[in-house]
Amino acid sequence: MSATETTIEAAGTRRPWRRWSRFAPAILAAVLGVWATIAVFLAVDRGDEQRVAGELQVRAEWRARGVEIELYRVSVPVATMAAHLSAIEDIDQSGFETFARQAATSGIPMSSMAWRPLVAAADRGDFIRGVRQKHYPSFEIVEPRPAPGLADRPEPGDEFPVLHETRFDGRPVLRGIALRWDPRLWKAAMEARDEGQPRTTLPLRPLGVESGDTAIVLVWPVYRGGHVPASIAQRREALRGFVTAVYPVRAVLGIVMRQPPSPIENIRFFVTQVEQDGEYTATEVASYVATEQTVGPALEIAGQLAPGAMRIHRTISVHGQVWQLLLTYPAAVVDDLRSSSRWGWLAGMLLATLAVVYYLVEERSRRGAVEHLVAERTAALSAAYGDLQRESRDRESAQRALLETGETLRALVDGSAHAVVAVAPDRSIMLWNKAAETIFGYGAADVVGKLFPMTVSSGQAAFDALFANACAGQVESNVRFACLRRDGTPVEVRCGGAPFYDGAGKLRGVAYMLEDVTEQLATEAMLRQSQKMEAIGTLTGGLAHDFNNLLTIVTLNLETILDLESDPALRERADRALTAAERGGELTRQLLTFARKQPLQPRAVDLNKLLAGTVKLLDRTLGEQVVLRFEPAASLPSIVIDGAQLDSAIVNLAVNARDAMPGGGLLTLKTQLVELHRPEIAQPADVPAGRYAVVELADTGSGMSPEVLKRIFEPFFTTKGPGKGTGLGLSMVFGFVRQSHGYTTVRSVEGRGTTFRLYLPLGDAVASAATGDAPATTAPTKGGSQKILVVDDNDQIRKVIVSQLATMGYRPIEVSSPMEALRLIDSDDDIDLLFTDIIMPGGMNGYELARAARARRPGLAVLTSSGFPGDEAAADDPEAASLPMLPKPYRREKLAAAVADALTQKPHAAPAEPVAG
Repeated sequence: MSATETTIEAAGTRRPWRRWSRFAPAILAAVLGVWATIAVFLAVDRGDEQRVAGELQVRAEWRARGVEIELYRVSVPVATMAAHLSAIEDIDQSGFETFARQAATSGIPMSSMAWRPLVAAADRGDFIRGVRQKHYPSFEIVEPRPAPGLADRPEPGDEFPVLHETRFDGRPVLRGIALRWDPRLWKAAMEARDEGQPRTTLPLRPLGVESGDTAIVLVWPVYRGGHVPASIAQRREALRGFVTAVYPVRAVLGIVMRQPPSPIENIRFFVTQVEQDGEYTATEVASYVATEQTVGPALEIAGQLAPGAMRIHRTISVHGQVWQLLLTYPAAVVDDLRSSSRWGWLAGMLLATLAVVYYLVEERSRRGAVEHLVAERTAALSAAYGDLQRESRDRESAQRALLETGETLRALVDGSAHAVVAVAPDRSIMLWNKAAETIFGYGAADVVGKLFPMTVSSGQAAFDALFANACAGQVESNVRFACLRRDGTPVEVRCGGAPFYDGAGKLRGVAYMLEDVTEQLATEAMLRQSQKMEAIGTLTGGLAHDFNNLLTIVTLNLETILDLESDPALRERADRALTAAERGGELTRQLLTFARKQPLQPRAVDLNKLLAGTVKLLDRTLGEQVVLRFEPAASLPSIVIDGAQLDSAIVNLAVNARDAMPGGGLLTLKTQLVELHRPEIAQPADVPAGRYAVVELADTGSGMSPEVLKRIFEPFFTTKGPGKGTGLGLSMVFGFVRQSHGYTTVRSVEGRGTTFRLYLPLGDAVASAATGDAPATTAPTKGGSQKILVVDDNDQIRKVIVSQLATMGYRPIEVSSPMEALRLIDSDDDIDLLFTDIIMPGGMNGYELARAARARRPGLAVLTSSGFPGDEAAADDPEAASLPMLPKPYRREKLAAAVADALTQKPHAAPAEPVAG
């Protein structure tokens, strides 16, 4: 091989190295550029991730603070109610519900609010009885079976039952449920009591809810005095009870998530529970789904994050309950926040330095914006939190002032003896005090918010006029109209009304003050009826007196005619006239009985024995269609009364009952011993309190209308046809019972029968008195030769008496005045008998004349006579009451017998005669 060839070969072997070496700077630059680009890209990427993480951390912190503020906000109504209960001693369901609904502002997801007072175990029975009497008749403290898996309830001791509860979700109210039904609820309550702070329970399922979301219960302690004591022992001593409120978890979190931030995140909510071994367990209660923007049940989310996603954990504590928030940001949200400038580095090494500088400047600008955003939002949250605190303090002050004013007004209204009612312009009731509940029987909860319910047709016009005038600005008073109580009974009210306005001068309603005057009007009506009966009795007694005087003249003259006349026809006519005169005398006796002027013969009477004899008579009198039932009371004491007159009164009432049952029926006659502790208001008058023997006759007849019932005791009033009754039967019963110091009542309903009750006062029987009437003494019409002084201011009566006594063989002398009689007694020692009228003019009656005559002549026999022989004429003079009495009119036989008895000092009185009605 030549040298030239060798050189060429060597050169050929060096040529590839040279070709690649010239690209060495470019390759080195490329390598350095690639490495520099990768390094810068990785650095920028890490910085971008940190920026995104920082922004999401700020948003998570903002979200946690928002959740905390909202959870505090929903507890404001409970704090308000607790402050209200701290200021008052007692509250009813109506007041609790009104205040609860006012305190629960719009938008707060509360399902119920309840007041649970402290009830010591020893006071449990008294507390239940008090609540039943004052609030709820069927109230009972119950302990239901605990929630599933919570069998370890606390031991029995002090109770915190639900006394008042207001529901906002439409579920039934559960009163009386003991606080220890759920250990978690009991634990929260005891911690709240000892710490003096409200506590929130773990999520639990409310009592009575079988399905649905869980709820948290806020327990707020209420202490006496309105402040929290310093020590635990003092707090336990001053505890009054708890205000509890139930919040559905998902509803609360729904309020929290009303304004989702951007970017939207998925949130999982947990509550933390400390186990006995000190370990914490977190239980997920709900999740927020970003795509649906709703809070739903807890979701099963995979434990591993998707590529590019980010998860942030935050912890907050509200009212002692720890909440865990796990915020998950999907990869798409994270990518939207990340910068795309890093991809510019891949354009080439020539722009690497510029890209790095640009990126650093951009990063600095971005970080400044994030910090500015964080500062702005932190300041906004701080300002909002400060405003919320100020608003809460202002609201508490306003609520406290409002409570004090409201309680003062409520005390004045509820303490009023008159019913206070406020009616809105649409006639719905706004206010209803305790006196209104007593008068009308409606509780405030029954009528507040509803139309005025109890005006009857007869009072509608008066109420409408009162309402219209008050709405027009007039103040009305002393307006009376009829209403209805809750049980349907009528009530008369006297009312005044005045309008009241709001701050703008707009009519808010009409305030009424009502007074129940039903009993007052009934008493006034009874008094008027009693006065009318007294006036009628006085009138009829005066008429009977004059009529008896006339009948005495007629009777004695007719007997004289019968003695002198031999013509049979004239004798028959005179006899018929004498019979009519006797019938007139019977009518006047009935009038005197009504006027309580009929002479009575009271004796000790066994009431049951007397009525047993009356029943035998009535069995024959009433007929077979009337069933008579006699129900005597056991151990009934004797009463002092005129048995014959009582027997006649019972017969009159029984005959009237028979006439009221033309088709037959049941008549019940019974006796009983009663003691009235207060006056009984009944027709025709009040019966005073006291002990009475009562005779009751009740029939099943047609009854009486109110118009007839008002007049049944008036003389000559009758519902029977002409010739079927005098109308004096019931008048005689009324007068006889009142003259016997008793009372008559009657109750009757048309179509349902009538009941008469005779109240007879109890009295000590006179040991020497015998039951029954004294037999009449029969004396001959011929007398002796004694001298008789006849004193009567009526010339005709005096003449006929003197004529009759002369025919009997006596030596009568006559005077017309008591003074003339005394002068004659002083001058004539031969007078054997003073026969005097009782009622005479001149200032001295017959009793006073007899007393003055016997003072002059102690052995002088006296016989009195009157057509108006009232008991009160001798009520204060036992000596006058013992004088023999010959009531007018009388026939010659009675005159002869009375004179003969008086001359021999044998008192004589004609027996009372029963009168048919």
